[in-house]
Amino acid sequence: MNDSDLATLRASGLLVCRSFFEPEITERFRELGLRIGRDVREGKLQRNGQFVSGMDIAGEAKVEDSAALKRFAERFLGDAPHELLVRLLMKDEAFGGSVMPHQDWPYFGGDTRKLSVFIPLSHCGFDNGSLTFFERSHTLGPVERGEIDVARYPEFPRNCPDLEVGDVLFADFLTWHSSHACENHDDRILIQVVLQSASDACCAKVFGNGYRDGPVSLYRFSPMLRAVPSVGRDLIRLFMSNGQPEEACKMALGILEDDPDNVMAHLALAEIASGRGEIPTPHIEGAERALSILSAKVASARTAIAPESPQAAGISSKMRDALAGMFNLGARRNR
Repeated sequence: MNDSDLATLRASGLLVCRSFFEPEITERFRELGLRIGRDVREGKLQRNGQFVSGMDIAGEAKVEDSAALKRFAERFLGDAPHELLVRLLMKDEAFGGSVMPHQDWPYFGGDTRKLSVFIPLSHCGFDNGSLTFFERSHTLGPVERGEIDVARYPEFPRNCPDLEVGDVLFADFLTWHSSHACENHDDRILIQVVLQSASDACCAKVFGNGYRDGPVSLYRFSPMLRAVPSVGRDLIRLFMSNGQPEEACKMALGILEDDPDNVMAHLALAEIASGRGEIPTPHIEGAERALSILSAKVASARTAIAPESPQAAGISSKMRDALAGMFNLGARRNR
């Protein structure tokens, strides 16, 4: 590894190195990939989409044995590498679907200066649904969770490199990536390792060397007294009042993707539609359906927890009246 490789990674957010690992480690990876494929087909390992569990992948792969990997990580991070994550990703006959364009950082926390290391345990290419990276996308900094609208950013070239056992793909932790559906169902097995600086208090595990002392904050919300969502009703209203309904709409739709019964998001979409001169009725009806579901859940909880409690009586009707009054549902239904 040289200064040119490091400069390429910093500029493009992506670097592929061929035959990177030491021969004995490459052979270990090859044998491990074959065994994982067999164990998955025999039902010895669990699956959740592309994620494979049921084995100590960090202990089996022992990626920290690679002196070449340690040296490069130290140069990129400027410090002794610490290990945030080691996980196993697989596509095959059981799962060969696509994965939306996204950024990894908002699902974790800590400093944004982290290094993703993708290590193939089998052939990984366009044909069996390998990863696609969006070069230079890391330059936009951290973004929110969810699907990124990559069609708006043609200036970020797509790169889906073929990888073989022994190769490695380094990516800035902020680089957007996705994967498309498989054209065949040959095993596509990858290990993802995320390394970070010792000064990043997001984890305490030293890469291959025990644990460090000091406070640890695993997630973005860990230090919070109350973890207020970064996208919520107040932010939606702010964008609506600033004359940016498209951004507000995007946020409301994102909330509903995570929580389809969110009454406030349905009502926000109704307000946005009304402001555009569109008929808000479908969104009002969506709010009423969500409210009906929530009312049923409240009634069920009241029966299960305190069926005779006088304080519980009338909760559903009070909630319905309060929300209806807040957004004046009756007045807007026919607009």
